[in-house]
Amino acid sequence: MHSKTTCVQTVPAVEVLRFLAVTFAVGFALQLVAVRIGVRSGGMLWLGLTMWAPTLGAIASGPVGRALAWGAVKRLGARRLPVALALGFAPRLLQTAVLAATGKGAWDHSRFELAKDGRSIEAIHHVGMMLGVGKQSFAFFALNLSLSITLGAVVVALIGGIGEEIGWRGFLQPALEQRFGAFRGTLVVGAIWSYWHLPANLSGYNDGEHPIWSALVIFPIIVVAMSFGFAWLRRVSGSAWPAALAHGANNTLGSAFLVGASGWATNTLLDVASMGLVAAWFIWDARKRAGSRPASVDASTSDGMVTGEASRA
Repeated sequence: MHSKTTCVQTVPAVEVLRFLAVTFAVGFALQLVAVRIGVRSGGMLWLGLTMWAPTLGAIASGPVGRALAWGAVKRLGARRLPVALALGFAPRLLQTAVLAATGKGAWDHSRFELAKDGRSIEAIHHVGMMLGVGKQSFAFFALNLSLSITLGAVVVALIGGIGEEIGWRGFLQPALEQRFGAFRGTLVVGAIWSYWHLPANLSGYNDGEHPIWSALVIFPIIVVAMSFGFAWLRRVSGSAWPAALAHGANNTLGSAFLVGASGWATNTLLDVASMGLVAAWFIWDARKRAGSRPASVDASTSDGMVTGEASRA
């Protein structure tokens, strides 16, 4: 199937620079407030507000950028939402499966307490569940967990994921694809996106054990790989919403999911490997498109689609 294409003007470089200046200034300021308060305590509210800095950047960018971002919000991309949900969950599900199969991980008893005979869930702690947190069979638990993480993904997408994706995928992705093509454009977006998280990550938000190593190397590798899937969703849907849902799904399972790794090295290796494996097809697709740069972006139509070669679904 082919998605619609349109043809008009290029996003001016000054609008890209204005977007980056506002997004980083506001994002860093809010993250530093969160770090000062405590990223795992009262600072969480400030981190939530941080997720809307890229939207402010898109608004401040200029008329072409605003129209491009607005087009990505107006278009829902509903057919891609199930794929987006699966894409967001896939790396953590794959990691959990590998840990369970290899014996390199352990069941997370602190959250999902097993009954003494190991045949049911005795209780669920520190995790919101749609159908209750008391004793339940594994079949009921599977249903409960599936519904809960899906709702969680939608909530995170609405309260924060879309705030980031209006900027990263709604505006910056097509703007940089104009200049660098799909592959290099996505690399640049991914790198910018990852280092935008620097203040929180250096404080140990994502990795308290090795914050510097994680913030400067591991997290960027994972986020760049993730960017290829999110960019594909933007490209084939013309919308920021599928990427926002994938973002929400990934964040929902970001801290732990059923089975935890036995150590930092195992967890880090599996994080990188699972994200890379899930991203592999999207990276290949971007490489295939590398020689076909969008000539322009429609800043006047409602869909905000990237122009050039027709996207293939």
